[in-house]
Amino acid sequence: MIYDALLMQKSLHEFRDRLVGSKILKIGQPSKKIIELTVKSHEGIRTLIICEEPSGSFAAITNEKNATYANPSGFLMLLRKYMLGGFIDRIDQLGLERIFCFTISHINEIGKTEILKLYLELMGRKSNMILCTENNIIIAPLIKVYESEISTRNIVSGSEYDVENLLSKNSILEMDSQRFISLLLDTSSGYTDVSNILIRTNLLKNIEGISNNFIKLVLEEQFCGLLDLNVLNIDVNDKDIIKNLNELYEIIKSEFFNICNNKDSKYIAAVLAGEKSISEYLLNETNIKVVEIKKSNEEMQLKKLVDNKISKLYKKLDLQMGDLEKCLGYEKYKVYGELINIYGYDKNNIKDGKLICKNYMDDDKLIEIPYDEELSTASNSKKNFDKYNKLKRTNNTLSKIIEDNKQSLEHLKAIRSNLDLSENDKDLSMIRKELLDYNFASTDELSGHKNDKSNKKYLSSKKGLSALSNKKKKEEQEGLDNYLRFKSKDGVDIYVGKNNLQNEYLSFVIAKPYDTWFHVKNAVGSHVIACCPIDRISDETLITAARLAAKYSSLKNEKKVEVDYTTKKELHKVPKKTPGFVIYHKNYSIVVDLEDK
Repeated sequence: MIYDALLMQKSLHEFRDRLVGSKILKIGQPSKKIIELTVKSHEGIRTLIICEEPSGSFAAITNEKNATYANPSGFLMLLRKYMLGGFIDRIDQLGLERIFCFTISHINEIGKTEILKLYLELMGRKSNMILCTENNIIIAPLIKVYESEISTRNIVSGSEYDVENLLSKNSILEMDSQRFISLLLDTSSGYTDVSNILIRTNLLKNIEGISNNFIKLVLEEQFCGLLDLNVLNIDVNDKDIIKNLNELYEIIKSEFFNICNNKDSKYIAAVLAGEKSISEYLLNETNIKVVEIKKSNEEMQLKKLVDNKISKLYKKLDLQMGDLEKCLGYEKYKVYGELINIYGYDKNNIKDGKLICKNYMDDDKLIEIPYDEELSTASNSKKNFDKYNKLKRTNNTLSKIIEDNKQSLEHLKAIRSNLDLSENDKDLSMIRKELLDYNFASTDELSGHKNDKSNKKYLSSKKGLSALSNKKKKEEQEGLDNYLRFKSKDGVDIYVGKNNLQNEYLSFVIAKPYDTWFHVKNAVGSHVIACCPIDRISDETLITAARLAAKYSSLKNEKKVEVDYTTKKELHKVPKKTPGFVIYHKNYSIVVDLEDK
């Protein structure tokens, strides 16, 4: 994803039109380096997403409302303290650097209007967000930076935010062509090695707002040879080169002027590629999935939680299997007890703490049975019967527990696989519900902190409880309805579940009795419904649905995958099994090639 200073200038016009004058209603933090401001503007409720992730820093407006997140950071709490209820008075960009400045007015604790500045430095791995006073004294940064050998800045609470230090490059809009050419031919700007300085290098180093992407999309084709010239080899008296440098100046200046004045630009048109706004470009799947960023932290926590549960179950099963092995052969103690009752009263059969007798249950073979000579025969017999009964009970109980734990393990593995298919908060919400419903996790574990009082306001009245219940039902229904929808080339609707609850909902609520049901064979995967009777389904739809079943399964990386398909009415639930677990007795199979497009 590209988000350079020129795209930020384009965003600036959008932000000014849509955000200036808006009131800040809510501030959320879905992950450590993402802040969401929910504002009320003249357009209605909007969310400003500020992402400081090194892999893709950006700021964009979306209509999607943000959620409440657990474990707020200290920086978030400060933003809420100073900015909630405040108004965005103005938005600026520092020159053509990758820095926004939001000026915010709010009423402080003593009822006095206070002006704040929120600086957004969207510089990749050097990205930061800094809250300052009106006089640029830092209140708090998202990331503290101390002045050192690798940083000339001191970004900590109480220090001054140095704006001038950031504006070290030259603006092409404020220079003539001679100044521009002199900067491109300069070899004295702090270079340690002047033997290989290119025009391209000086352009990036000295001209404000220039990026590699701008050079690629606007300049590369026309000025490729010029850009890669070594500055030391250029003859300043060569009229052709000076002419080309002047043309380069005119094109860059024209592009920058158009972008800064919100006019048509070749660069912006090339980047947007049909999108209406920079925000749409940034949130478009082909550039960056903001839903992935928003849910990444929560998804990671859920994966960690499920992985931890799976690991613990494996350890528990290992211990239980070891205990079960100790119980194997418990029937022999019953035999011991009976034989002691028969032969134990003859002292001639007892020697060195053992009863030696014939085992009438095993062709009268001689058997040696441990015998405590200090106990009576009846006590020795009872001791063995007691051990038999204890081991039998343990064996039966452990066998049942192990079977239940194996089912739970398979269930958790299915949930873990479903997490990889989740696309948004609704999908994660369904997985959280499943973990709660089947007692794999507590509310505290899922919320990330103890004593969650987020629903306390609902508990004061029956009306409040009803509202909470209706809200929960609505969210659950939205989660169930969030399954994937496709259409085959011949117009048949195909539905794909992304988790166990959606799978069950699709198969037993949405699907009609004669619809065709698909599932990968002998592996974890999604239920796929083709809304067409099995005797009328075309080869095209059959292959499409089968490939979807293979793609959304644990075998998605295999070359060839076998997929079962049958009529929906053949499906049967299994009591006490994982949701979405079904059996069927009549089916067909097809092998699909996932590499064949």
